[in-house]
This record gives sequence, C-alpha cells and structure tokens, in this order.
Amino acid sequence: MQKDEAAASEQAAPAKSIKDECEVELAKAMPVLNEALKALDTLKPADIQYVKNLKNPPATVKLVMEAVCVILEQKPDKKPDPGSGKMVLDYWGPSTKLLQEKDFLEKLRAYDKDNIPPKVIKSIRETYTSNPEFTPERAANASAAAEGLCKWVTAMDKYDEVARVVAPKREALAVAEGQLEEVMTMLRAKQAELKELLDKLAEMEAELERNMAKKEKLQTEVELCTVKLERAEQLIGGLGGERARWTATAERLGIQ
Repeated sequence: MQKDEAAASEQAAPAKSIKDECEVELAKAMPVLNEALKALDTLKPADIQYVKNLKNPPATVKLVMEAVCVILEQKPDKKPDPGSGKMVLDYWGPSTKLLQEKDFLEKLRAYDKDNIPPKVIKSIRETYTSNPEFTPERAANASAAAEGLCKWVTAMDKYDEVARVVAPKREALAVAEGQLEEVMTMLRAKQAELKELLDKLAEMEAELERNMAKKEKLQTEVELCTVKLERAEQLIGGLGGERARWTATAERLGIQ
C-alpha cells in the first residue's frame, strides 16, 4: 500500500506543477479581463441607448462597434460609397441591431473567450487593437458605452494571447490528471480492499475474544462441578459408613 501511495504522489507532482504554470499564465490576463467585465457591469441602459440613437456617430464609436461586430461575427452591410460609388463594408447598421438586443451585454459576458476563431482574433489585432485610436481613453471621450466596449475587446485580445500559451499546458494537464486519476482509482480500490480485510480481521478477533470468554466461563463451570462432585462423593462415602452402622444396629435390635 505504501508503494501505491508513493506512486500516486509521484503522479500528482507533475499535474500540480502544470496546473500552477497555467494559473500563473492566466493570472497575467485576469486583471484586464476582470476590469473589462467590471466595465460592462457599470454600463447603464441609458449609455447603450445613447450610442444606439447616434445618427452620425464619432469615428471612435464606430471603430469600437466594428470591433465588437467582428468578435461576435456580425456580418457588415454592403453600401455604395458616396464618393466613389463602389460598394464598401458598413458595420453601423449591424452595430445598432446588436445594441437593440436585450441580452447584448449578457452575450458579451458569456462570450467563449477560450475559443475565439483564429481569423477573428487576427482581424482584431491587425485592424483594431493595434490602431492608436483604439484605446479606452479615446473611447471614453466619445461615450461611457464605447469605453466599456473598448475595454472588453482589448481584454478578449489579451486573454486570447495568454490562452494560446496556456492551451498546450492545459492539454498536458488533462493527460497528467487522467493518468493521476487512473492511479488514484487503483489506490482507492486497494484501500477499499485493505479496509475490507481489516474489518474482517477485527470481526474475527472479536469472535475469538467472545469464544475465549466462553471458554473461561466453561472452565469455571467445570471446576465448580468438579468441586461439587468431590463433595458429593465425600458425602456419599460418609453416608456409606453410617449405613453399615445402622444396618448392624437394626439387626441387633431385631434380635432383642
């Protein structure tokens, strides 16, 4: 059993080490992520309503909402450019539709940040988070909603960067934990088997103790019966002598 417990401890060590590494890496992104989620929590319906009602939104607001649409994979509209007449991509229409959704902020909070499509995050980094105009400070000058949404997009970018580093470690952790679980399952089975044997041994020892007590009681009874038997034999022996005397006396009295 000690050998099995030592093997389990040996398997647990690498799993804990990998888990600690994952936590250290994720800790780098968590402050930014938490700040972004906190920013979403502080947004009021009036903040969203303000942006939604903008007829000619500032460039920063449009830039932030474009980034949100890209992350949520909201396809842009195609509209003719007033200057050239060519068809261009326009995100403001899809942006207002997103802002009108009742669960818009909840959708951002519940976004699957661990599985952002590579093409999406590539577009975010090349077009938005690398843009000097795309900062929470600049967005704050336009609206509170734009600031909060900008923080959220930036947090998704930074979290994905860390997640890509952590992903292989998580896979290694899953393997290590799987191996550890196999060892622990075997150890638990052996511990259960050992407990069963110990319980059986305790039961046998209790039975032995009961039998020993019974034996001692029987021995006491045998000794007591032996003493009684000896006394009875002595009494019978004594009565036998009296019988001879009484018989002789009876004969003598009969003659008389």
